[in-house]
Amino acid sequence: VKTCNRLFSGVMMTAEKEVDSAGNHAKKMIGERLKSAQKLDYDWDFRFDAGSCVMFQSLWRLLSDTAIEVTSEDDGQKFGLKNPIDAAAQLRETIGDKPISDVRIDGVTSDLTIHFGQHLRLEVVGTSSGYEAWSLHAKGVQIIGRNGDTVVFPPPKST
Repeated sequence: VKTCNRLFSGVMMTAEKEVDSAGNHAKKMIGERLKSAQKLDYDWDFRFDAGSCVMFQSLWRLLSDTAIEVTSEDDGQKFGLKNPIDAAAQLRETIGDKPISDVRIDGVTSDLTIHFGQHLRLEVVGTSSGYEAWSLHAKGVQIIGRNGDTVVFPPPKST
């Protein structure tokens, strides 16, 4: 029993350190600009001008100070308009050339929030208690977020 408690305690401490480490690594994206956003078959693929990218199947939404601007759920909906909404195009148009000003990872849910300038934020919301919500690649590091369990894969060490 003592071995299990010690092991469990170590796992919890490791998870807390990984969330902190993941948050620090994710902040390396600050200053980058959105280069492309597209929906693949089941995934969303967001790419940034310095080579970072985020891929996910979960819900995303772009928020301003006053409204939900567009969400992944809006994609293809007409809402009484002449043409269906292209959520990726609307996201790119709304963000424009605003640089990333902050990146945050929620320690409980692993939701990913990317701030653009002072008034826009992109939230990637985990919708599963078991599957990965997102995968982020930034400056040689891969970070995977899943329901409070964030895993960091550092770049390979050079020999």
